[in-house]
Amino acid sequence: MSAVQLAERRIQSSISLANKDPKQGFGEFRQDTETTEMEVQQRLVGWILGKSGMVLKQIELQSGASVTIDQSTKELGFSKLRITGGFAQRVAARRLIEEKLVEADAAGAR
Repeated sequence: MSAVQLAERRIQSSISLANKDPKQGFGEFRQDTETTEMEVQQRLVGWILGKSGMVLKQIELQSGASVTIDQSTKELGFSKLRITGGFAQRVAARRLIEEKLVEADAAGAR
């Protein structure tokens, strides 16, 4: 099993925990909606967005979190990503974003 497949399984597991029925004792994952921020180098923002925003939409779909990009600091060389959702959803989204950033670095993104 490749590292990517293993990561996908872990993410799917986190998402499934986040979507469990509250009657089964996991409802707190849905109700702890918060926002976390992370900074991304401006040169990599396009990798997170993808063509027509498709990569960002896929990250949101796979994680269950909402991700917005604040580019008001782009002149400083970075943008802020705001990830909103339950704990497991935010963790899953952050992992997917980090995987995409590793991919961009490996491809020599400029």
